[in-house]
Amino acid sequence: MLPPFSPNLLMYLIGLVDYVRKFFFPRRKMDVFLSVEAVIPVHNEGKTLRRTIESLLGQSVKLDQIIVVDDASTDDSNQVANSFSGLLVLRNDSRLGKALSVNRALKHINSDLVVVVDGDTILERHYISKLREEFAIKETAAASGFVIPSKESENTAIMRARVIEDLYSQSTLKRGQDFVKGMFVVSGCCAFYRVSVLREFLISDDTITEDLDLTWMLQRNGYRATFATAYAYTIEPNDLSSYRNQIKRWYIGFFQSLLKHGLGLFDSKPLTLTVSLILVECLFFTIFWIAIIGLAAASLIFGGEFNVFRTILYIFLGLDLFTVCFPALIRAYNLGYLTNFLLGIPTYYVLRLVNALVWWGSFAEWLFDWSPGWEE
Repeated sequence: MLPPFSPNLLMYLIGLVDYVRKFFFPRRKMDVFLSVEAVIPVHNEGKTLRRTIESLLGQSVKLDQIIVVDDASTDDSNQVANSFSGLLVLRNDSRLGKALSVNRALKHINSDLVVVVDGDTILERHYISKLREEFAIKETAAASGFVIPSKESENTAIMRARVIEDLYSQSTLKRGQDFVKGMFVVSGCCAFYRVSVLREFLISDDTITEDLDLTWMLQRNGYRATFATAYAYTIEPNDLSSYRNQIKRWYIGFFQSLLKHGLGLFDSKPLTLTVSLILVECLFFTIFWIAIIGLAAASLIFGGEFNVFRTILYIFLGLDLFTVCFPALIRAYNLGYLTNFLLGIPTYYVLRLVNALVWWGSFAEWLFDWSPGWEE
């Protein structure tokens, strides 16, 4: 959730080109007869698991099989899974983590494709139908759709801010990454994979962001990771502490993946472009953003010569807000999230400052083994 009026503006503009292109040159739909199974790795998600399973059972495309891997849950996740007939429920005797749980399920899969869905995620009715079309292209190994905050999230303020973040980034930046064939990440909460390729690479558990690591690995080896207009709804963190720990995990996983892949990222030039833009933005534009806010605050306290910075901030915010809202605001209206989008703008800007501070704290913790004292 970093400012769009920045180095990544290039990907934003590419995304707008692709956004407009689809109206004049829509991708030709292809009849694809590929079998699909689903895997739901869960750990203590009994409260939301039932709706996740129901959303899979209610898909317009019938799944060949649904596998639930209970990763040693201590709540009623296993009982919820077993209350549905026809599901294959596997239980780990001890905690293995998401990556190894999905790898275990692979041994029981006989389909062409598999969709991996988190236990707190709900898929729209046509999600599998829309994503399956992406695999008409033989090079496609992974795909995902929009990830949208569920209106059932407990913390309304965080949910609304995330609506803005997700609709902005996925309507433009992610579409741009798809256009240049340099996808940053296939969202792990609703990821589609070609089974034969997934068996070749498996999901590694040596980083804490296995979806990011796998997305990069696939593209480095010549496969395509893509993005489609289909919607998955997920529960957001219920307080600021949980939110902070979630984004810290993402940032640490990003650093781990950078170290793991290293110069191998240059195996895919589009991926190199995507990662470079994001890294430059994180390293430099976060500081610029914090400095502008600080100087604007100084202008309110001291006035005088500092007033020019307040004017710069207003101009910057105006340009930034326009960039964020177009075309995300249109999509929010179409999805019934317009009110949440508009009411979330103040929190969105507050959380951008939180993100910048957590990013630098996470970077220092990872690089220097220094801990700011955050809880895991």
